[in-house]
Amino acid sequence: MEQRKTILCYGDSNTWGLNPDTFNFETGAFTRHPYQIRWPGCMASFLGSDCRVIEEGYNGRTTVFEDPIRPGRCALPHFLVSYYSHEPLDLLVLMLGTNDTKDIYAAQPAVIGMGVERLLRELFLILPASLSPKLRTLLISPPEVAPIGDSSKYYPGFSAASREKSKQLPAIYEKLAGRYHCGFLNAAEFVTPSSVDGLHLNEDAHVKLGEVIGTKVKKMLGM
Repeated sequence: MEQRKTILCYGDSNTWGLNPDTFNFETGAFTRHPYQIRWPGCMASFLGSDCRVIEEGYNGRTTVFEDPIRPGRCALPHFLVSYYSHEPLDLLVLMLGTNDTKDIYAAQPAVIGMGVERLLRELFLILPASLSPKLRTLLISPPEVAPIGDSSKYYPGFSAASREKSKQLPAIYEKLAGRYHCGFLNAAEFVTPSSVDGLHLNEDAHVKLGEVIGTKVKKMLGM
């Protein structure tokens, strides 16, 4: 009997499933989409019982930048911990970069790309001696940052500069994917954030993204 494929989805609040329709701009309170709505859950339903999908999403997560106000958001110290916690793995889906565009980090798109590359280098350095030496990796460029509705306002911490940076990430990520022999997908080609907050995905977008990523994963795993 063939063993089920195990897939780890590593990302930020759009992997965690923050529900933009419940975000309160005065208090910062919000809720989470249910598992079956979040894109990893939707992908799991799309792939069926042959795959086990693991979520590793965290609000505010960056590639290599430490938030001075909310510590623990930097992926770098935790990335391999998550990998080792769930191996053996067949495929890792990596979607980060949105929070790196925050004004507080003042990171140019090329520097954000270097943050992603740092994570990939850390991963591929340990793969040969790990339980998943043939791990496949899918690098996803995240949805673009957008203004809130028809206004010029943005989600707290983001700005028009963040939006412009996010637009440049797909080309950078695609080159990285080629360099490290990863699969590549540009999420912005398929989904846009909710007009409520200009950052997070609503229910329909999660369902769509889950199916799109699931289709890509099927091809990568030869299913």
